[in-house]
Amino acid sequence: MRDLLKDPNVLTLGILSDGQLAAFVMGQTVAGETDILTIATDPHQRRKGLAGRLISALVKRVGERGVTRIMLDVAEDNLPARELYRAHGFAEDGRRRRYYRAARNVPVDAILMSRSLSL
Repeated sequence: MRDLLKDPNVLTLGILSDGQLAAFVMGQTVAGETDILTIATDPHQRRKGLAGRLISALVKRVGERGVTRIMLDVAEDNLPARELYRAHGFAEDGRRRRYYRAARNVPVDAILMSRSLSL
């Protein structure tokens, strides 16, 4: 994580609440495309729209830099996250079988999602 924060190709955006980090997103841009590496919200700050604000800000910032596509992967069983991404224009376009391991080592597929950005 420390190396990613230093990488000039990685954009990290965060939201503070009462001086504490409430949520953040990291996106890595290579060859005109950005991959959302991670997005996280403090459990006490969830359901306040922070992740949605971060996605919108990331889309805007990378779009201004000429990015034409944003991609991500999400665990198949993470329905709230999948709905969030859909609400922000992402579509499911692939699958990695048994990519994640959930509780008790049960394999879970990764759903690949992406959205195009207009230039």
